[in-house]
Amino acid sequence: MSELRYCPNCCQNVTTTSGIDHAAMAILLVCGILPGIGYYVACAEEQCPMCRTRIRDLRPPKESDY
Repeated sequence: MSELRYCPNCCQNVTTTSGIDHAAMAILLVCGILPGIGYYVACAEEQCPMCRTRIRDLRPPKESDY
């Protein structure tokens, strides 16, 4: 569920992305369901795609100055 947020580290509006590496998750799920679920819980939070700032540190989007 991507959404537009303002990243104070990048100083711009960004569309958040999931922190999950899908290849790593697939490998962990093949190895066992518990490691896969643990990885999902640890990395599922949305974040800035450029600097990886977590969504809890992002702000509502800023209006354009134009």
